[in-house]
Amino acid sequence: MASDSVRILFTFVGLILLIVTPARAQYSQNEMLCWGQIPSQPDEQVVACTAVIEAGGDFIKLSYAHCNRGIGFQARGHLDRAIADYDQSVKLNPNSLIGYECRAKGNYARNAFDAAIADFNEAIALDPNSASAFLGRGVAYRAKGDIDHAIADYGESIRLNPGDAMGFNNRGLAMAYKRNYDGAIEDFNNAIRLKPTFSAAFVGRGGVFLAQRDFERAIKDYTDAIRLDPKNAAAYQGLGVTYRMTGDVARANAAFDQARVLVAK
Repeated sequence: MASDSVRILFTFVGLILLIVTPARAQYSQNEMLCWGQIPSQPDEQVVACTAVIEAGGDFIKLSYAHCNRGIGFQARGHLDRAIADYDQSVKLNPNSLIGYECRAKGNYARNAFDAAIADFNEAIALDPNSASAFLGRGVAYRAKGDIDHAIADYGESIRLNPGDAMGFNNRGLAMAYKRNYDGAIEDFNNAIRLKPTFSAAFVGRGGVFLAQRDFERAIKDYTDAIRLDPKNAAAYQGLGVTYRMTGDVARANAAFDQARVLVAK
């Protein structure tokens, strides 16, 4: 019973949208806003990218502009408009992995995991050395419940980019789900070594320690996760479960209350 209950405590790190920038020496103000070279809000990015698109230009620039406008729309919660832009990005430049990766992340966001995997397949076919595409496809496989394929893709992402803490963290989560706790701890250790401020990795490792009933180390990891990110609701949830399993009802309830407050925000 305890081992089943702790599975929910592993914080899954999903896909992160990164603004993409075409290679060029000089950019206009709108281009710099669209490419993310000037900090902006999603609404400002959409307006800037729209101006770049309306100004016209070569297909590479327009493909990037549609991708980045889609990222702005997605940040605003307009997934249909984002997917339309990602489709146009791919149409304009079908030989670039950028549009496929953008669309894959949009499809992931709307739970269209098979479509996301298909887009990541295209990206990998165009660039077999793209660590981000393997990482993204692993995330989509994990969301589908295909843990073995997810672990394989995370492994390839780590091979291609061994300095990326996210790859180790996500593989650690998948290993924990398979109850390969030694492998999971090793991956979380590597994620923390590469990024000592990675709160989610402490939550993941804490979940493994909890599954092993190593309550002292679980409490330490959840506490460190909260210190690094006081808004990490999963860390409070894990801490609450750990205290409850040790019989410390007062501390458990306090941690659960804080988790509920953070989730409600």
